[in-house]
Amino acid sequence: MAILLNPITQQLWERRHENVELDKKLGEGAFGEVHSGRLRLTDGSVVPVAVKLAKIEALTKEQIKEVMHEARLLRNFDHPNVVKCYGVSAGQEPLMVIMELAEGSLDSYLKKKPQTNESKYEMMVQSAFGLEYIHKKEVLHRDIAARNCLYGNSLVKIADFGLSRNGTCYQMSLNKRVPIRWISPETLNSGLYTVKTDVFAFGILCWEIWNNGAEPYPGMTVAEVHQEVRKGYRMEMLECNPDVQALVVKKCWAGNPNDRPTMSDVVKILERIFNIKRSEVEQANNRGNGHFGGKRRGGFQKKKSESMAASTVSISKQEKTGKKKLKFNKMIAQHTWKPVNKKREPKPLR
Repeated sequence: MAILLNPITQQLWERRHENVELDKKLGEGAFGEVHSGRLRLTDGSVVPVAVKLAKIEALTKEQIKEVMHEARLLRNFDHPNVVKCYGVSAGQEPLMVIMELAEGSLDSYLKKKPQTNESKYEMMVQSAFGLEYIHKKEVLHRDIAARNCLYGNSLVKIADFGLSRNGTCYQMSLNKRVPIRWISPETLNSGLYTVKTDVFAFGILCWEIWNNGAEPYPGMTVAEVHQEVRKGYRMEMLECNPDVQALVVKKCWAGNPNDRPTMSDVVKILERIFNIKRSEVEQANNRGNGHFGGKRRGGFQKKKSESMAASTVSISKQEKTGKKKLKFNKMIAQHTWKPVNKKREPKPLR
């Protein structure tokens, strides 16, 4: 066991190596291996965890700084749709970042197991709640994508905060490598990241969820995506709920970032499209089962009123109709919701 000559000063959220028991290797991370394991908490209880391992001697000072930066960000988060960080063990080799354990990444789950439309809408809603929470903490994620979300127990959890930054904007050099397929046109042009860059990426995430984890802009090279997105090209989401397309995805993909909604706006829109009550979503998330009504007794129900996409009234100012509507816990269970049949095919979102 290697002992660090100059160990990092112990913080309140630092864990001891002897309280971490490693199990099988799950994969490779940006700075080393990722293992499943168990963590003994201060109260004596044991929880399953994912442990990122990094040999400090193999990392640059900048890489060590990034690892610790991610851990410091995550220790301030407490939301069912954001991955939990239990702490860091940095007093000796290897450096450990200890996270909650999930079944796997969202993109892998989508590719392996076909999902109903209702489940996909649940995933979109949960992702929106998680990103809204992150933005309320004044943090830019900067790498929103299905590959950076975890999924397990029917819960989406936003993860991988390696590129995240505190604040509401961040200027990055244009010569740095970035995930082009998820980046907004203005950020491709200037390197300036804002919350609206994350909002654009959330629209791409919705596309990934709807298309079973497929890579965005299929058939296009990275160079082509870089060029065409700046010109205004946008992908299609065939057969998706027309309101989700028009009021969420299309608006998230607006060329002018000022025309994009905030994530709080997105959450409000989704609440109205699916007649969701925030309290029901939060209760279901806190139960840890992901299904907003516990027992799945009903399917998603489309609002009977005219399409919200045709309405020009501000959603925040629309009056309550007073009509008795099914609660959300009855709307997602029987998988009976189907998009309204249209006589024409949805137009490409451009």
